[in-house]
Order: sequence, then structure tokens, then C-alpha cells
Amino acid sequence: MVNYTHLIAGSFAQVDQEQFSSLVCSGFGRPLIGGYFGYTLPTAIHLVLTPADEYIGAAVIEDIPGQQTKYLDKIVIAASEQGNGVGSSLFHMVHGCHSSLAWRAMPINPFNGFYQKVAGEPETMDDSPYYYYLLGVPGHEKEPVLNFMRQKLPTLTGEFHASFIPNGWKLEDLIALGHVIDQAVLPASSPGKTTHHELMPSLSTA
Repeated sequence: MVNYTHLIAGSFAQVDQEQFSSLVCSGFGRPLIGGYFGYTLPTAIHLVLTPADEYIGAAVIEDIPGQQTKYLDKIVIAASEQGNGVGSSLFHMVHGCHSSLAWRAMPINPFNGFYQKVAGEPETMDDSPYYYYLLGVPGHEKEPVLNFMRQKLPTLTGEFHASFIPNGWKLEDLIALGHVIDQAVLPASSPGKTTHHELMPSLSTA
């Protein structure tokens, strides 16, 4: 990445969170959930900076308890830099640091073509809207890694889907974090209980 700097931070305390949030808005077209910096516990944050120290790319890595595979929570490129190779360069740098990676993406994610080139066909689940990618994941880790990803809360505002509520979360938790839900389709009673048909899904590119 000519004229760009690649840095690795160990936690969000070492990151300009305002710049990071703006980068996510630029790259994904929607903001992070309000509790993102507390909910997500990264072990590495890869950053791509311009000579003016502006964030134009980032990748967030989390541990998966008991597994050597790392979870790629987020990889995002500023809208102005998309299509010029920054994203693929960042991904390959991340993979160079973490040989076993897993991540998820919505079917409409424009990077799915690239993801399938590097990781092969994604895993899918009947009760989840995501594609799940496994790159270099040992066979004995596949099930626990998929289970970990399956339970991760969507981390972009509005990235809530009617197909599932992660275990341990209630509807009001998701609303409080900023997930866009069509209130008109919620049942009048027992708001903490939902079915596939009670919520209006929203599209996401994350």
C-alpha cells in the first residue's frame, strides 16, 4: 500500500475511536451500535493510515475462547479507497499475522466474491442470514468456531435480522443498542419474545 502506513493496536484504548467510528460509517454506510467498544474485545486492531494519519482501513481481530482460530470481527475500507486494492492488501496482511481466520458476511456484501476466492464457499445456517467463512480453520475447530460466530451480536446500527436473536439477548437489548426494528410488527404483549415473522429484517453490507 504505497504511501500508507499499517499499524497494529492491541485494544480500542489505543485507537482514535472517533476516527474509527467515522471510518465504519464511510465504509459500511451506517454507524456502529452504541455499545460496540465495550461489547467487542479485540486482541489486535489493524489500521491503515494516510501520511496525514487519517484512518482509511481497519480490521478487528478477536480471540475465540479455547480455539487457535481468530475471529475477524470487522474489516472496513473508507468509501474513497474502495476498489483500489487497499482492502485486499489489508486482508492479506491480516491473514499473514493470523493463519486461521473466521468471519461472517451478509449475502449482499460486495466483497463476497473476494472472500470466496480466498476462503472457498461459505458455510450457511438455516436460522442465520449470514455467510460464514473459514480460512485455515482446523477440522476439529469448525463446530465451536461456527457456534461462536452464530452467537455474535450484529455490530452495525440497523443490522438486525428477523431470522434470529443471539442467545442471551432480549429484544429490548437490541433496541437499546440502536438496531432498527419496525415497531408496527411487534406483538403488543410479551415484547421480549419474538418469532421469525414478528420483526422486519433490515439489509446490511457487514
